[in-house]
This record gives sequence, structure tokens and C-alpha cells, in this order.
Amino acid sequence: MRAVHKYLLLLIFSTILFLYFFTGGKPHTVEDAISKTMPYKVSSILDIVKMPGGAIVFYLSPRDNYQLMGVAFFKGDDEKGWEIVGPRDLRDYHADQFSFNVQTVAAFNAQGPFDERLKVIFGQINDNEIKVIKVGGAEVEFANAKIIQNTEGRFYYKVGKYNIVQGLNKNGEIVLQVGQ
Repeated sequence: MRAVHKYLLLLIFSTILFLYFFTGGKPHTVEDAISKTMPYKVSSILDIVKMPGGAIVFYLSPRDNYQLMGVAFFKGDDEKGWEIVGPRDLRDYHADQFSFNVQTVAAFNAQGPFDERLKVIFGQINDNEIKVIKVGGAEVEFANAKIIQNTEGRFYYKVGKYNIVQGLNKNGEIVLQVGQ
């Protein structure tokens, strides 16, 4: 009986090693990649934006007395696996009315290497008077950012070449503008 257990364990171990090397050791879902490769504790995933060749993950990471919103860029797909390509830092721009963060990474190109830059603007809304977030820039017109509300607060993001954030009240008046 001991020999059977020994061979069974050897078979299981060999299968695991085979699968690991066969798949390149990469996680096969974005969620699995997040749990295995993120350098920070992720308390919740706010949103995952999949695009050809990759995904952008918006998440919360716990701090002393609040949750910090972060963004991570992953390259790959569910068939070939996922790997984190950046950024690997959390920037804490905690502000009274809303936080303002911009991250840039090389864009995803399924046909070859990363050859374009992808920019994401995101943050947390801390002022109850702010009902809408608009983002804009020199190269693009103002557009509404996506707002996500959960038990930890209200958060926003928009993918594109934006560098100005406006917080608007229910009447469409600008409460605060940040960026240039």
C-alpha cells in the first residue's frame, strides 16, 4: 500500500510540474494573476477592463484608516496566461474633495511588442457634493469618467489621454478642477 501512495504522490507532483511548465507558469485568469502577482494586498477589485492583448485592473488596497485605489496593467489572455507589466507602485494622493492619479504604460498590441502608450486617470471622490467627474486634456474633449460606488466609497476612472479632472455638482457646476 505504501508503494501505491508513493507512486500516486509522484504522479500528482509530476502532473503539477508538467502543467506548470506547459502553461509557462502564468495564471490563466486575470483574477488569479492579481492574487498571485500583485505586490500589494488587494482588498477588492473595482473593475477589470479587458482589451486586445491585456487588461487594466482597478483595485483597492488597505491603508491605516482608508482604502487606496490603485491600477495595474496585465499582458496576456486566458489561454496563454497573464503577467503584470506595470505599474508596481501605489501613489497616495489623498485629497479633501477627490484624489487625482495618472498612470501610463505601454499599450497592448496583440500583433507584436508594446508600441503605444496607454494613459489612465483615476481616483477617489471624497466630497458628497460631487456627482459627476469629467476628464479632458489638450488632445481630447471632456468626457464623463466611470464612477464606481461600493461600501468603501466612490471611485472614478477613464482610459485615454486625459490630464484634467473636474468634479461637478448636481447642477453641472464645477466644484473643483485639478490638472492642466
